[in-house]
Amino acid sequence: MALTRQDLLLLLLYAPIPDSGSIAGRTRLAKIMFIFREEAWEESGFEDVLPRGELPEFAPWRFGPFSKELSQDVSFFSRIGFVEAHVPDNQPQATRSFERAFWLDEDPEGEEPRLDRFVVEEFTLTELGTRYVEDEGLWDALSEGQQEALIHLKHRFTNVPLRDVLRYVYTRYPESATRSEIVDKVLR
Repeated sequence: MALTRQDLLLLLLYAPIPDSGSIAGRTRLAKIMFIFREEAWEESGFEDVLPRGELPEFAPWRFGPFSKELSQDVSFFSRIGFVEAHVPDNQPQATRSFERAFWLDEDPEGEEPRLDRFVVEEFTLTELGTRYVEDEGLWDALSEGQQEALIHLKHRFTNVPLRDVLRYVYTRYPESATRSEIVDKVLR
């Protein structure tokens, strides 16, 4: 069975980790997918089930590597009810659009978004999305090593501050941070 980049997104969200299955924030989600592409894909033998051409493309952008394809896939799966993008109630209403706007190169209300004002949507696979992954046999199509690689990657980068994730990416892949507007803040 050959998987697609859309399948990869669903599998990453499906991968079970302790405490929570959600991934907090579009920026974190993008960096985890970037790290998968750069490190886990080949090291964990995904080339057998996920052709390299199916991986999301990334380019340097405002917060480091950005994938328009990934952004579109998240929006698509949210619209069809496979992925829930939940905004915790404790975030002020005025900040809810900032991370999405900055991620998609929009300028909400002429304001310059700041890192500390971003909304952090929590992305979770819904019951419908979970059923799809299970009914289609997507998780079972992976070897035990591939499953463990997704679980490890998700656990490693969802349980640390976003700044640590960014520092990891910017340090290991400096070419991905050439257009980052926060690289100096992250690496100091």
